[in-house]
Amino acid sequence: MADPDLTLPQAEAGALFKLEMAATSFLIGYWRHLVAVVVLGLLVVLAYGQYANMQRRNQRAMTSQIAEAWADIPPEAVPGQLTEAQEADIRGVADKVVALGAEFNGAAAAEAYIRAAELYRVLGDTESQRKALEGAVPYAKGALLFAARSGLANLDVEAGNVDAAIATWRDLMDTMNGWLAEEAALSLAQLYAHQGRDADARGVYVEFQARWPESPRQGEVADKLAHLDASATDAPAPGIAPAPLDVPAPAPVEPAPSEPVPSEGAPE
Repeated sequence: MADPDLTLPQAEAGALFKLEMAATSFLIGYWRHLVAVVVLGLLVVLAYGQYANMQRRNQRAMTSQIAEAWADIPPEAVPGQLTEAQEADIRGVADKVVALGAEFNGAAAAEAYIRAAELYRVLGDTESQRKALEGAVPYAKGALLFAARSGLANLDVEAGNVDAAIATWRDLMDTMNGWLAEEAALSLAQLYAHQGRDADARGVYVEFQARWPESPRQGEVADKLAHLDASATDAPAPGIAPAPLDVPAPAPVEPAPSEPVPSEGAPE
């Protein structure tokens, strides 16, 4: 017979069991929403894949049109030795490629403008070359952006606008990565050196050594620094005039003896 005073402790569900029940209740109540989210995610991935494939097809088609226009360049044309007819043909190709760049977008547009700029450079038309490079910048990335902006920097140097070229090279050095950033740094230092600003050139080379210690171009940079240091050592100290050359004074010239003048009454 059971003891009426005997009480048994009430069993409680464990934490893991409670968590399992809560998850089951959530799935039962919201499974439709979860399925909708999964389906939506799959549709987004599918749409992005289709869009990327379409973009690649469009870019290839645009590049093909550029190549077709490029084929009209006279094969016998030699830069610096162009006839008037050849110059006219090349200008026609350049203008056509620029028009394609205005119709295109993305990398294909940048490629069209940069290719046209190269043709204008061959023709010596710096104004059209600059416009083409400026047209490429909004569409260019990576190596294409470097090509467009470095071309503009070179045009600035030729026009005497050195400060603008320095600003462009410095920005490329700070914003590009890898080999492109290294190339921008070396171009900036070289421009400083050509302008006689050896201290600024040295600063860029030192920054190069610290920023890219594993670069295979470290040897080249070390040679450039050694050359700058040697030039600074060979140059005379500022404010000190060089010693005059020890040139012997010319020997005095003795006058030639004059013939005696005969006096009056002297026998001849």
